Amino acid sequence: MSNNSGNTLLKYYCNKFKTFFTSRDVLNFLLFLSVSFAFWLVNSLGKERESEIHLPITIVNMPENVFIQGQSADEVRIKIRDKGTKLLSYSKINTHSLKIEVSEQFAESGTLKITPQQFRAQLVDILLPTSQIMEIKPDSISFKYQRLESKTLPIELVSNITLESQYIQTDKIEISPTSVTVFAPKSMLDTLKSIKTKLLTLHRLNKNTEKHCELALPAMLKSQVNEVTVNVKVGKFTEKTLLLPVKIINCPNDIIIKTFPSEVNAHFNIDISHYNSVNNSDISIEFDYRKINRNVSHQKLQTNTLLSYISNIQITPAEVEYIIEKKPVK
Repeated sequence: MSNNSGNTLLKYYCNKFKTFFTSRDVLNFLLFLSVSFAFWLVNSLGKERESEIHLPITIVNMPENVFIQGQSADEVRIKIRDKGTKLLSYSKINTHSLKIEVSEQFAESGTLKITPQQFRAQLVDILLPTSQIMEIKPDSISFKYQRLESKTLPIELVSNITLESQYIQTDKIEISPTSVTVFAPKSMLDTLKSIKTKLLTLHRLNKNTEKHCELALPAMLKSQVNEVTVNVKVGKFTEKTLLLPVKIINCPNDIIIKTFPSEVNAHFNIDISHYNSVNNSDISIEFDYRKINRNVSHQKLQTNTLLSYISNIQITPAEVEYIIEKKPVK
């Protein structure tokens, strides 16, 4: 019973409001109010008013060997006067910036000042011809600068790269460019031997991969490029074995060294696509005379190859016995 009374009362007041707002007198009043507001708005926009716009400052054509250390302001506030309809067009002015072109000759260090005349010259392209500039704050901007030295340095990749099981890196990792010209104070350049990249992490690669990697640039250092392109080439591998001769290196001309055995087996992983192209000259099994330990009769062998698509070389046996003889004098 109580719920029915509440619903009836609600319907009663809803009908009252509906009747009120649909009556002829109320509709006439709302129409008159709308027309009055429109006339007021048109009249208001037609009058001259003042408004303030904010423009960020962008320095253009700054020489690469000049570093800005501090700027007195990042934007200018411009008070302008124009008709209200014109001022509405500045509602999207925040998409613009005040671009100041620098053409001065820079000393080793100093302060550069941007004058009101430079501001006004740029504002011609931004403001409407009918707009009158009433005030510019600040009226000038200064910034400290330091002239930098230049040096070309190699780029060093910092990476953490892992491959999918049964895959091998088939070539050296390529980075482009391999070097970069940087600008910094001479005291900083003297300590730099290379420019490192930020850490590049790639896990479980199973195909050739190209990535962009940012440079890790120290503060107060400017660079011609900010990133490098990294190419990692991978492919499936298989195993291969070759019987290879032991090569004697760093041996004096009057010495003859004989090893036992004179040949060893080399087991290694190789990219499948290069399986048939590898021959005995591509891997060197070396006996280094300079590493001989006279107290023992055997010597550990070492491997050497220039092929990037070969990895995990294991030799059997890993050590050989040897004898040293004097070369006969002719």
